[in-house]
Amino acid sequence: VEQSEAPAPATPRSELADEKHDTVLQVTIHGTDELKANMYLIHPVVKLSIIDTHDGKYMMKPEPHKTVVLQHENVIMPSDQNTDKIKRKKQESDRKLKEAKEAKEKKEKKKGKPRRKSAEDIAAEEEEKMQEEIEAQEEQPETMIYERILPVLTQPFDLTLHLKDGKSLSCAWEECIGLNARLAHFMKPQYIFMFEIMDFIHTRDNAKANLKTLTKHQGWKNIAWGFLRPNKDKDGGYLRLGQKLRLQLYKYKSYWFWQRKPKSADLHESCLAYHQWKMRGWKPYKSTLFVTVEGIARPADRVVTHRANMPWEREEGETETELALHKKGAQEKRQQATQQEGALDKTRLGKKWVGATGKWCRVPNAPMHKLPSDYRGCFVIAFSTFGTFLACAVAGHRLYKIKIFNVATGSLAKTLTGHHEIVYDMQWAMEKEEVGLDEALDRKEEEKAAGVKREEEAEEGGNPIAEMGPLLVTASADTTAKVWSVEKATLLAACHHPSYVYAARFCAGPDGVKGETQLEKAASACGYVVTGCYDSNLRLWDVRPETVGDVGHGQITKLIEGHLSHINSIVLDTQMTKLYSADGTGVIRVWQLPRHSFELLKEVQEPEVKGDAINCLRLDRSGKRLVMLARDNMVRMMDTERWQVTQRFSGLRSSQHQIRCDLSPDGRYLMSGSEDGQVFVWNTDTGEQDTSVPRDKMPWLGGMCTDVAWNPAERIIACCSFSRKHPVLVQKYERDADAMAAEEMAEDEVRDVLQGKFSELAEAFTRMDKSGDNKLQMDEFRDGIMSLESDVSEMQIYRMFKTVAGGADEIDKQEFLRRFAPAGTAEQLETSSTLDKVKQRHSSTTDGKIRRGATLGLLEELSMDNLRRKGGGGGAVGDPTETGHRRAL
Repeated sequence: VEQSEAPAPATPRSELADEKHDTVLQVTIHGTDELKANMYLIHPVVKLSIIDTHDGKYMMKPEPHKTVVLQHENVIMPSDQNTDKIKRKKQESDRKLKEAKEAKEKKEKKKGKPRRKSAEDIAAEEEEKMQEEIEAQEEQPETMIYERILPVLTQPFDLTLHLKDGKSLSCAWEECIGLNARLAHFMKPQYIFMFEIMDFIHTRDNAKANLKTLTKHQGWKNIAWGFLRPNKDKDGGYLRLGQKLRLQLYKYKSYWFWQRKPKSADLHESCLAYHQWKMRGWKPYKSTLFVTVEGIARPADRVVTHRANMPWEREEGETETELALHKKGAQEKRQQATQQEGALDKTRLGKKWVGATGKWCRVPNAPMHKLPSDYRGCFVIAFSTFGTFLACAVAGHRLYKIKIFNVATGSLAKTLTGHHEIVYDMQWAMEKEEVGLDEALDRKEEEKAAGVKREEEAEEGGNPIAEMGPLLVTASADTTAKVWSVEKATLLAACHHPSYVYAARFCAGPDGVKGETQLEKAASACGYVVTGCYDSNLRLWDVRPETVGDVGHGQITKLIEGHLSHINSIVLDTQMTKLYSADGTGVIRVWQLPRHSFELLKEVQEPEVKGDAINCLRLDRSGKRLVMLARDNMVRMMDTERWQVTQRFSGLRSSQHQIRCDLSPDGRYLMSGSEDGQVFVWNTDTGEQDTSVPRDKMPWLGGMCTDVAWNPAERIIACCSFSRKHPVLVQKYERDADAMAAEEMAEDEVRDVLQGKFSELAEAFTRMDKSGDNKLQMDEFRDGIMSLESDVSEMQIYRMFKTVAGGADEIDKQEFLRRFAPAGTAEQLETSSTLDKVKQRHSSTTDGKIRRGATLGLLEELSMDNLRRKGGGGGAVGDPTETGHRRAL
């Protein structure tokens, strides 16, 4: 039923017949009335299909070689798919052969009894038949072009933002769909326009049957459907062109057991709404859809600067004049950006990585930077390999950019543009560890004097990946995963998928990580990319420069099936020998990577998270602890050897959205975002929330905190929020801001305080060590220090203990002496301890011979030890005879 807001006369068919060839069809989807509340109704779309009622399939193109919907819709199809064109050609060929055969038989009947065929005639006929078969095979193309008009989807309409403004469940797409074909061709009586309102399945809160739901609905939930007959009558016009039409919507009915239900093969060439329309007995849905059908002049040819490869992407193009102006403006803008950004700012806070400095991680307690995001905020962040840069995936009104900031200065270093939808995941690779300017000059002078070519230049010259500088891989909802050169701000490779890409990680080649130098190893570890997609499959892509070439498309080398739901997160161990992937039903699968075999090693189905989507996976450096964040407001840590949950971390909210977590470089702390905007930090050993930093000094974001990241080289964290214009917060650790004085005392300061008192301290520690395991708790350590005659405060003792213990609750006595006492002190104390033990054994022995033998043995050891130290000599101590022993005693 179609109703117009304003009555208008019908368009006569004669006018449609007189339309010029440059008039094409445009269908505008305006919106709907208020829809019925449904748990699946979150981001609905409208699907437009044009069906030919004669055969029940999509409408044929008027000109098969031309594109109607998309630039790339004429995909070459394999010849074995038995398309309509092949069928028609075969039928035409069979008909002609049959007619020729019948004509020949009639001719022979008229002549009378046919003569007997000779051997030459039979051979000639067989040769002619073989020649016809060869010509038929040559005429039949190996590939065919799809000749039907494909259905079109609108952009999703986000009802969540609509409801936040206090509005009703009504949609407003206001989207124009243009079809590159003559308007009169669509106005024939046998064609019908089908409109379907549908929504893609999303993961629900506490849903234990997500897998069953996804399988049942094939990823889509149908809401309502409507139809439009543009020319119902054969004599007069029916459709009012250019007027807004109001279409009644109908419910999807279930099929009775005697009714034929359409199969998947039927829906490949048609739509479900058409089968519902054929059933009749439609049940009205309490809402309507507003559309406008009109003819527009065919747009002039444009120079396309960005050609969309997927229906999700937006194409950008200009006329010749606009293109010239655009190039001129882009060049000026590029020059300004070059003057502002210049070369990639590689300023660093420190020269060495945190593992080499001996410092352990601290929870940052002071603000450092507020980095600008964009209109819709930032969804995901990632620190570079050595912590020099921070990549932020920001979302604007229509564009989605990757902003690269220098962590030390907070300045914008680079901007990467190219994604058209939200970015879900990022990872860095190939960042070189820079040295100081003085060190670089000294190294260069030494190499020049020795006549040796610099190793760095030799390495970079021989490896094309090394010339690209730091690399970044991103996964986006625009169905692509892209590899970028950050230093050159260019796109190296694009990997196109059939659906949304949720995760992407760099991967080594078939031979694994190889190479002699650090740069060679890093280059061999990023030649391939593994992605996780909404279609439940993993894919391995070859993104090496020699494979990608000038086209810039990554080559898929392997499709890995096994998951039964969309893959949300993947992570690799440090050696790149194992890959862990998690999906939307709470299943984790472990794959073997050597030789790119992707052999399934383990499938983990933890009962606590069964049916809940796993948002994030993190693996510590040892590869023995796996952290998973599920949509049940809980983070869990698993032992990768026994595959049992060892710790549970609670307090956050993560039931509706994609929230991520991160481990500190030393594995002591676990940090996570939350839907309420808080940032939580737990101790991985105890599972308790860390209290070293008060809650008022921790970051608190205005919207939900979607991602957190820990700098691998400095005591710095970053967190972001996917909310309007919210900045990316960067936090650092400051010693002066630590009210608990939990910062370690400098090692030189510890030596100065305890200089000349280590012997007394060792004796005090021996007295205080009640368990006798050479381990000291905080109370025992304090009592031992306080027993010395030194002006040491309680706070200094506490700081000394934190220095020695690190993240542990106790210290090792021998380790303490080895680190802070002068050289040789530990050996002297060990000798004294041995002597004391022998004396105790001597006093407890009643037999005189045994006592005398033990004493002589001890004296002999001491004499030989003095000889070794002093190089021999006379006297009682240096005489290794029994008389010398007696004199010494």
